[in-house]
Amino acid sequence: MRIIFWCEFPEKVNWSEVKKLINFNSEIYVACKDKNSFLSLKGIDKLDQFNGEKIKIDIEPPFPGRNKNPYLFLLKYLFLRGKNNKYLRKKIIELSKDSKIIVSGFPLPLFFRKRYGHFDCDGVEKSYIAYTTFFKSLKVYYSWFIKRELKKDKELIVGLGCVGKGIFGNEPVYGNLEEFKRDLELVKKLGVKSVVIFDISGLMDKEDRKDWIEVLEKYIGY
Repeated sequence: MRIIFWCEFPEKVNWSEVKKLINFNSEIYVACKDKNSFLSLKGIDKLDQFNGEKIKIDIEPPFPGRNKNPYLFLLKYLFLRGKNNKYLRKKIIELSKDSKIIVSGFPLPLFFRKRYGHFDCDGVEKSYIAYTTFFKSLKVYYSWFIKRELKKDKELIVGLGCVGKGIFGNEPVYGNLEEFKRDLELVKKLGVKSVVIFDISGLMDKEDRKDWIEVLEKYIGY
């Protein structure tokens, strides 16, 4: 299994310790605090500065502010069309010629995904956010969705979380390591080859972080 880490707060991470503890093959993508205003056409053009690099683009609604309700945040934008999603798609396709790109979004029906800007494109890796800490009752739906998408794309990436709190500051997280293990085992049985762990800053904040990392290491090679 390919292990990818997402880092919401790179400034809070002790990267020397990360290097010591994570000694298996993995990838880490970090949020860019001063380069994330991609809503306008001018903002989308800022992606050009990353040309030639590995890029992970989260297709999500604009952040409303810390300590807001993340559920209402998602519901509010579910039926809205992304203002410049066609331009963003064109930009991503152009960049994919020289850059390795992961486009991440929610596991929604195609109608909704097209409206807010998540799309399928050759040469661009797809990732779906399947955080069971938010919606434990959706495990059956997540499983069905992932199995269906894997028939179209065997290299599909699945996002697992939340290991730590994110930008809202109040996201629900795994209660214990066993819950995390169950999610890893589930996607393994479904045939998923790559996972994104949200996120490494939350992982490194845990007192038992070595145990969590050892669990991940066991899945390398599956």
